[in-house]
Amino acid sequence: MSEQPKEERIQTPESLEDQKYTALQSAAEEVDKIMREIDKVFAATQDRAEAEKIVIEKYVSQMEEAMKNQRQALKEWLNTMPRDSDKEKE
Repeated sequence: MSEQPKEERIQTPESLEDQKYTALQSAAEEVDKIMREIDKVFAATQDRAEAEKIVIEKYVSQMEEAMKNQRQALKEWLNTMPRDSDKEKE
């Protein structure tokens, strides 16, 4: 008995959109996680200047990267959606 080759999965536009939306949600959750960490620093540190110093040293680069990833994920998700001009072509 010979096995038939497995067919490659074809991504439907819906599944691609779902994947991109899931990536966007994940990126947004990362931004939220960092914000919660920043909030904890401010809550736990009485001296505001010291809290700001901690945030700058520890979280600014993480936040910049997370926000960059979130913007990219948003752009990719939006690009999966049909445009009005795409509808006119049909």
